[in-house]
Amino acid sequence: MKQQKEVLIYGHGGSGNCGCEAIVRGTAATLKAAGDGLFIRLSSHSPQEDRQADIPTVDAVMDSGTRWSAFSPIRWVRSALWKAARSPSQRYLLCHLRTIHRARSAQVCLFVGGDNYCYEPVEIYYALNRVLRKQCRRLVLWGCSIDPERMNAAMLADLRGFDLITARESITYSALRERGVERVRLYPDPAFAMEEERLPLPPGWREGQMVGLNLSALVERYERTPGGALSASAELVRHILEHTECGVVLVPHVTGRPSDDRFPLGALYREFRTTGRVLMLPEGLHAPQLKGYISR
Repeated sequence: MKQQKEVLIYGHGGSGNCGCEAIVRGTAATLKAAGDGLFIRLSSHSPQEDRQADIPTVDAVMDSGTRWSAFSPIRWVRSALWKAARSPSQRYLLCHLRTIHRARSAQVCLFVGGDNYCYEPVEIYYALNRVLRKQCRRLVLWGCSIDPERMNAAMLADLRGFDLITARESITYSALRERGVERVRLYPDPAFAMEEERLPLPPGWREGQMVGLNLSALVERYERTPGGALSASAELVRHILEHTECGVVLVPHVTGRPSDDRFPLGALYREFRTTGRVLMLPEGLHAPQLKGYISR
């Protein structure tokens, strides 16, 4: 009997982030189409979000290692180690105990790159990758974007340890090649491979005359001037309304967590809703449904 080959996808935060969900959906669909009989296992920080999203090409969803039964001895050992941990990297390893265990059975461990390397503390990934290289046959950094200015010696040492890196845009690809990282390929964001699902358009939608706008709550954390991103977005909406015939649709990208896009987008909607030309997409949409609106 032919043994089924397993791909373990890790570094996934959960489908409450529609970008993360789209990457997993596109990746799993692409792998299934390319490999006969592949078993796709998803290690997630928020497995309940992924089970709710119901991604058909993912065969199994598991918690990365943060949740344990009240009667599990691992829970008590992990709790003691967590208190004794002296660095974010050590605690990040404790959040991936199941990931590390499952890596032994996988032919490929695929780290969802996305923009993970763009935020602090990036060192947490180096520690996990070092452990997984000892467990897994092949380690791949998949669909990443990395600011060239952040590529210091420690990051490059980690990046050179991957068997393959796919960069999803040319800036990252060129920067890696210029710094001597050879096992890198330029490949489109796997999220683009996700199929769309078209729902009925909401009242007030202007066919062929809609501008989609997302304002990320995460961006607000990094802005130099508090309120600057919201102010600039409001000015943009105002310009569209005054100088074009277009409507504006506000598109939440991340929901159901502290960095919820509906907070800044809600402020925009309240400011302009009386115009009748600014819409907010409904809650509870999965990534294919969101893409269905974006495509129109």
